[in-house]
Amino acid sequence: MSRALGFAVAATFWLTLFRICLGLGCAVDGASKLGWIPPAPSATAADDLQPSPLGPVSAVIEIIAGLFVFIGLRTRTACLVLTAHYALGLLVLKLRDPAALAQRHVTCWDFMLMVILLAIGPGALSVDNFWPDLLPRLFRRRKATS
Repeated sequence: MSRALGFAVAATFWLTLFRICLGLGCAVDGASKLGWIPPAPSATAADDLQPSPLGPVSAVIEIIAGLFVFIGLRTRTACLVLTAHYALGLLVLKLRDPAALAQRHVTCWDFMLMVILLAIGPGALSVDNFWPDLLPRLFRRRKATS
């Protein structure tokens, strides 16, 4: 096996693992905001769990977009939505209490990792790569036959 092929296989593996972990982490974070998963012991107040002004809608956004990133379906669109969502949360947190931003390092990391995944793309082992026209195909209206 040549060195270039080995690098391509390793890069595909690590990018897929990165995408799966990041998508699953976002979905779990959204589920914990809805109360489906108990919050971490470090979360002390409701403001720690809901930095976004969208409230419970932010949890739904994180669950749906996180699952899309997890399976690799419309990955760049889902990353763009999550990046905007995290940016809004960080902006509101910065305006509300500038000192609290240093304690919300997880949201900052989520934002930076989403920007990286948005730039890199979903990778070779994603639904986007194997079936690029999957969603239009699923939701296409079928012509009625008479």
